[in-house]
Amino acid sequence: MDHPADNMQMRQIWLNQMRKELRLSESDDLVTELEPGIRLDPALTASEINHRLETTWPQQPWMPGQQVEVGPDLGLAQPQVRTALRGGAQCLWLVLHRQMDRSHYQDLLHGVQLELITLLVEPAASEYALASWRELDQFLSLASSLPVEGGYFFPEGEAWQYLDWDDLCLRYPNWYWRKIRPETVPSFSDRLIGILSHTQRFLSSLSGITSSSQDTWLSRIAVEWPGDNRLLTHLAATRALHILWQNLYLSDAGKPPVLLGWIGGDSYTKEANTNLIRAAAMATTLSISGVHSIYIQPADQFDQINHQRLALNILQLLQLESHLQPGEDPVSGSYVLDDLTRQFAEKAWNQWRLMD
Repeated sequence: MDHPADNMQMRQIWLNQMRKELRLSESDDLVTELEPGIRLDPALTASEINHRLETTWPQQPWMPGQQVEVGPDLGLAQPQVRTALRGGAQCLWLVLHRQMDRSHYQDLLHGVQLELITLLVEPAASEYALASWRELDQFLSLASSLPVEGGYFFPEGEAWQYLDWDDLCLRYPNWYWRKIRPETVPSFSDRLIGILSHTQRFLSSLSGITSSSQDTWLSRIAVEWPGDNRLLTHLAATRALHILWQNLYLSDAGKPPVLLGWIGGDSYTKEANTNLIRAAAMATTLSISGVHSIYIQPADQFDQINHQRLALNILQLLQLESHLQPGEDPVSGSYVLDDLTRQFAEKAWNQWRLMD
């Protein structure tokens, strides 16, 4: 059955109603340019969409996570770890602002059932990254169980070429080893191009690999995908990233990218209620974008424990009450979002190909 707006008379009624709701005059254009070359047309119909875009969604639902800053005083990070796990966090993302040894990991994760969580560890500076990894390796080797999933984000540099990667991949088969952080630029198209370029440079550094080995390395790349209050634009760009990744890189085209959905402090205002609404809206968009896990940075750095609880409560409500854990792309078939997704994918692909 055709969309009602496919009939010319009904289409005009539809357009008039939209203008009325938006308080626009007949001369006002309904089409909006979201960013250069990306146009939003709310009056699109089925006949104007070339094809329905399909992509494989992650098989497992997204998980609520918590990012914990680990500074010189471990006593400040320890209660944050415990509060996060008691609040229902399934992923811990530890950002190291110090060099760690095995005893530090033991103290920080004392009493934590590692086999029930995902553990992501990121050194904030490259000078102590390798030493902290070796100590984490010792800690995990002596632990009675390993995290169900996780990874240590190795920064780029020559020091890592001396590691026995085959041994690491054998002992920690489900861990990620490389993280991509897109440039914090307003244009989502530029963010997508940056991800493609970074991935291509990384693959080029692995000379002489087979397609199956390439897939193994790509499955160890996690993309830190920031939340954004431009909700429609964000959702379309995220779907475009799924499509680009699966069609450009993986010989197994059904495998989605690993996206760590992250909402940072630059998204907030001075109004506490506005921050709650904004964080909830952005987390909702991330939750239906096919991400691996979601992390909401506390809005108030001086009241971290309370605001971490609020952040986790948002994620728990989205999961347990709103049931936003889709097993497939929940907006596939939406005329407007399919068109926006196509525009983002085509623009990023064309510009990246010219650069490459």
